[in-house]
This record gives sequence, structure tokens and C-alpha cells, in this order.
Amino acid sequence: MMLFFQQLISGGGSQPVPPLIESVFDTDFINSIVYSQEADYQIRSAASEWRFQYSGTYLGLKVKPTAYNTFPQWSQIAIIIDGVYWSFESFSDETLHEITLPSGNKTIELIEGLTSKPTTIIGTFLTDVILDSTKFTKINETTVSEKLLFLGNSITVGANATIPSTQGYAQLFKYENSKQIGILGYGYGKVKDFGETQQKRDDVVADIVEMFSNVTTTKKLIISLGTNDGALDGTTGTTLRPWYDALLDDINAADSSIQIYCITPIIRSSDGALYDGIRSEITASANARAYSTPIDGKSILTTGDLADGVHPTVAGHKKYKDAVELVILP
Repeated sequence: MMLFFQQLISGGGSQPVPPLIESVFDTDFINSIVYSQEADYQIRSAASEWRFQYSGTYLGLKVKPTAYNTFPQWSQIAIIIDGVYWSFESFSDETLHEITLPSGNKTIELIEGLTSKPTTIIGTFLTDVILDSTKFTKINETTVSEKLLFLGNSITVGANATIPSTQGYAQLFKYENSKQIGILGYGYGKVKDFGETQQKRDDVVADIVEMFSNVTTTKKLIISLGTNDGALDGTTGTTLRPWYDALLDDINAADSSIQIYCITPIIRSSDGALYDGIRSEITASANARAYSTPIDGKSILTTGDLADGVHPTVAGHKKYKDAVELVILP
């Protein structure tokens, strides 16, 4: 461990344990996938969680803020204390951010923000956690009975919520329903990115299987893709359908216990026949398989629920989550 500073407490009688302010960071995240290992940081899935018990008040954080230049408003780490949102810290560079936490013993969760892929995957990735190690106990991943795993695009990772890692529709299942959640995908994500070739399917299926590897009973995968296939590439539903079919089949072949829910693209301000064709083919693909269930995304929101004609507002994410919840949770 790298020692930052040590403060010794002097005085007569018995001595308390002296504070030891040092790095305690490791790369054992919860509900997380490592997409790639870079020279000095990991590129991880959105909303990756780093948890610990802590009775101290000093917290220092460093990150690799690769999202800052493109999305400065979402270059952030959320801090959850005892299961309740406490604050978020914004980052523009790799310098140390010092934070004063409430006193007393508490469970802290550091939640990484959204990921996007304009060309390569960008985000806000933790690289160091510095605190009083005499008052710290790390919490690593354990087995759970149920997990909800979301595979999608910018909407799934939380854009355009103010705090994507806590207000995005997928993330709301953690805070409102006390569910373990994982999030795969990124801004600009398409069906083509995950289903076009066998290698692409193998890669995402491996991530899905890994995300569910600590789940004993209930595995639910919610896929929300397709809008960017139309918007970015002009891909039709007919072209997209074989990719989607193969992706569903490969997931089921890898683990037949996974329940799959297929949300069709939500409404857009520039909607039309291209998107309806994509919705129709995704619905048909899900209906053709006993292990998958379609969800009509277009009917959930109106254009008034969108922040920019594409992504939901904070209230829109909540409305979207509530509609999806009626289908995926008994």
C-alpha cells in the first residue's frame, strides 16, 4: 500500500489506534465487468460498485475521467451511504478529491457513472481510494439469489438523468426495489454491436454469464437496443432481425435459466416507419421464443418525457422504470 500520511495521537494512558491515511484501492468491484485493462486503469461497465464499511470521515478519491471532454456534466462518482444517495463528486482530471463524510460506522458504496462509446468506451473510472485504513473493511461480491441485468444503450446507462448512476431507469431498481443490478452496454450501443457476428455475440454472452455467475436462483436480462441501429446506421428491422435472433439464441444456449425481456425502442421526436419496423422485428423475435418476453417501449413515454427528443428526463426515467417493473417483477 502507498502511504500518504500518518497522524499519531499522543497523551497519557492507553493509546487509541492511530489513523493511517493510505490507499486501500483494489479492483474488486461488485456488479461489474472489466471491458479492458489499460496501462493505468480499467474500463468497466456502467454503475460498477466499490463497497466498504467505514467509521472514519476522511475520503480521498482519484479517477480516470475519460468521459469529461465529451460529457463533463456526467463525469461523476455517486456516493451512497447506508443504501441512500448522499452526494456525487464531479471530476475533470486525475487529481485527488478530498471529501468529508458523516461520522459513525456506515456502509459506503462508490458508484461509477455512465459509459459511452463515440469511438472507444469512455467513463469515469475509479483509480484510487484513500482513507483511514484503521476504520475500513472492504466488502466484496457474494452470492445473491436474484439479479437484474440490463443490456442497452445511452438510455440504459442513465442519460440524460442528472445523476445517471442513481436516476437512470435501470439503476432505479436498485434504489426503489432493493435489487442487485448490473448494466452492460454504453451510449451509442446498437444491436449490431452485440449481435452482428459470432465474435461479438461470444463477447457479450461471456459478459452476461459472468455477471450472473454469483446468482443462485433468479436471473433476469432486460435488453433495450435498436434505436441507434436506425438513427446512426439506417438499419432496417429486416436487416437487424437475424442479429437479434442469434443473440437471444446464444444467450439461451449459454444459460437456459436466464429470463430475457426485450424492450423495443422508446418514442423519439423524429420517429417513423424505420423505428416501427425495428420494433416489429424485435417483438416478433421475442415472441418466437419461450424464454423471452417483449415489452412495448414506444407506448411507455411521450415526447414530453424526453430531455432532448431521444433520452428521458429524470421524470421520464422514473416513468419508464415503473412501466418495465410491471412486466419484469411479479
